[in-house]
Amino acid sequence: MKKSQEKFTLSRTKSIRGSRRLAREKALQILTAVEISNSDWDSIFDHIFSRDFNFDDITTEKDKLLTQQEILELESDIPIIWKEDEVEFARQLIEYTLNLKEETQSYINEITENWSLERITLIDKILIE
Repeated sequence: MKKSQEKFTLSRTKSIRGSRRLAREKALQILTAVEISNSDWDSIFDHIFSRDFNFDDITTEKDKLLTQQEILELESDIPIIWKEDEVEFARQLIEYTLNLKEETQSYINEITENWSLERITLIDKILIE
């Protein structure tokens, strides 16, 4: 078991199928994480790309005592099952975006009047890039 899976558990009973739409969402999440953390995208790719994050979306029957396994399952992220071409599509999208970052930022600076690059929100910059 990978270290990241030990720390961030994955559901054993649920999974979802990947799609190109979901691959674009995950690419955007990775690009945002790269900008915020200054991490190398390859180092965070698997962690972000392989799971649908569970942000306390836990629902249980009222007054039911849960077993340790049930608690673990409720708190687990849902694994995403990807086709190889979907993963490659996301990797290419990320690489292409990062390779053109300086060029696109220069272009944004040229076409925005009275608006510095720092004033544009992070997510807007990533979407434009």
